[in-house]
Amino acid sequence: KTGTLTTGKFKIKKIDSISITQKRAESIIYGIEAYSNHPIARSLVSELNAGNPEKIIFTKVSEEKGLGMNGTDSEGNTYQFGSRQILNPEEEQGDFSLFLKMNGTLLARISIEDEIKPEASRLINTLKVMGIQPVLLSGDLKKKCEDLAAILGIEEVYAETQPHQKLEIIEMIKKRGKTAMVGDGINDAPALTTSDVGISMSDSSQIAIQSAEVVLLKNELGVIDQMLRIGKHTLLTIKQNLFWAFFYNVVAIPVADAHIDYLQAIVDRLRDQGIRAEVDVASDRMPKKIRNAQKQKIPFMLIAGDDDIAAGAVSFRYRDGTQNNGIPVDEAIDVIVNAVADRVQV
Repeated sequence: KTGTLTTGKFKIKKIDSISITQKRAESIIYGIEAYSNHPIARSLVSELNAGNPEKIIFTKVSEEKGLGMNGTDSEGNTYQFGSRQILNPEEEQGDFSLFLKMNGTLLARISIEDEIKPEASRLINTLKVMGIQPVLLSGDLKKKCEDLAAILGIEEVYAETQPHQKLEIIEMIKKRGKTAMVGDGINDAPALTTSDVGISMSDSSQIAIQSAEVVLLKNELGVIDQMLRIGKHTLLTIKQNLFWAFFYNVVAIPVADAHIDYLQAIVDRLRDQGIRAEVDVASDRMPKKIRNAQKQKIPFMLIAGDDDIAAGAVSFRYRDGTQNNGIPVDEAIDVIVNAVADRVQV
């Protein structure tokens, strides 16, 4: 959207006071916009605060998506401050983008300006190189959107859109491929939720942050490029891990079965001698298995590795931790049988 490509530090270009003084108009705008977290509202409040505005007491204030702010003062007067959508057909818009009304009467018109972020052009070019088509989807005036798109090289532009229209446009674009929406305002929440991936800037409105799957901790457009590259690399890593996991299972499971069968034959011979024995698969948990065996005072552990199986032997570990490797199976069985028969604790 437009607000993510510009600095978000809006300045008042012109105020046209129709039926009240400019000072009074500034005070009303300051008072009602102070309740909003929208980037435009924050900018206006910051600028107007320097002019020592009059204090207007509002007993009720609400924010309406796509329209602006509504308020009621202590005397019962109702106010509207927002986009051209609050105008009646007979009221002239001119070159202004924000409008103030009291009790349904137009009081003032405001023109604001914003600067393009220095990294915006580089991001748009990077997206094109990556095969991602940038689309400008905004509620701002058509001329402003077209001028911005021309500067940045964005060919597809949707201007003066309401939140519900943004949803319809995103649903249409999703038929062409995966979509990611970058937004920061309360009006962007539905669009962020509808797109395949919703991306919110760190200084966005709270509802925009809650609606997005990705929140950029830095308020810099260059981070979006990093995010896409990290995402692609992460996906590649996942695919590689799945491949090696499949390969390992195909190769390692038959080897593990061979080890189990080998040890099971030894266990069966020990059981024939009336000696309790069992097979356990330790794999990468071998150190833990050995510690547990020592705690349980298990006299012997026979360990079969690849080399042991090839030589028809086992590795023989005693309770005290000493170990003999490559002991022939028959010899290992004789040691255990004799130790048990002599009731020797080894």
